[in-house]
Amino acid sequence: MAHKAPGKSDREGISLIQLLRMFPDDAAAEKWFADKIWPDGPYCPHCGSFEVQS
Repeated sequence: MAHKAPGKSDREGISLIQLLRMFPDDAAAEKWFADKIWPDGPYCPHCGSFEVQS
């Protein structure tokens, strides 16, 4: 069976240096992930309320 997805040679990635610059500490990494998961801010997945505590 032929694969339709790009192989490892076709993928673009970032270097370890770029990764460390993007996430110099845990807070930077946590903010990046939170922004990806909740672009409009954190909310409750059950009721949709934005009144959440972190």
